[in-house]
Amino acid sequence: MLDPAITDSELVKLKNGGFTGFRIKANGRGGLSFEEAKRMAERTAGFGWHVEFMCQSTAEAISAVPVLNSLRQPYVFDHVAHAEPHAEAQGKFGELLAILKNEEHAWINLYSFYQLSDAGPPEYADMIEIVQRIIEARADRVIWGSNWPHAGIAVPMPNDSDLLDFLLAATPAEQSRQQILADNPAALYGWK
Repeated sequence: MLDPAITDSELVKLKNGGFTGFRIKANGRGGLSFEEAKRMAERTAGFGWHVEFMCQSTAEAISAVPVLNSLRQPYVFDHVAHAEPHAEAQGKFGELLAILKNEEHAWINLYSFYQLSDAGPPEYADMIEIVQRIIEARADRVIWGSNWPHAGIAVPMPNDSDLLDFLLAATPAEQSRQQILADNPAALYGWK
């Protein structure tokens, strides 16, 4: 999360220190606004950075696509783009999948799915099909993380091993796991 008042020299220090992007949050605290993000994208052009978009709903993620595309850099829908267990019945999930299939700059992070699950731990079974459909749509644009330290989560905290077990259940193919856990983050973050 960048302060919009950060100096250019501080941005260069972050880049040289291994930072790979910045967060946008259109509503509320915890990231740059769209206008601030446009200015930050101009200031960091050539850095090879991406934008992480934290949304509060799948509809918000979809409505942000024109702005995100205007930044001309990869963008990641944070927190599974808030695709909830019964998302398929809501229609917006199909739009999200179409964006992932058709927009070259669009990525999605699978973390925080546990906050959307009605079934809960340890399997989070109601989120498996949602995550599988996302992976089927664009396996080369999916990344995973545990979301540790799970800030803002009410007790009980998720068990990180349950979260990894969920990924293994949702992604039985070894090739897809390799993409999600290694190849895709390497491509997005510029790792060797």
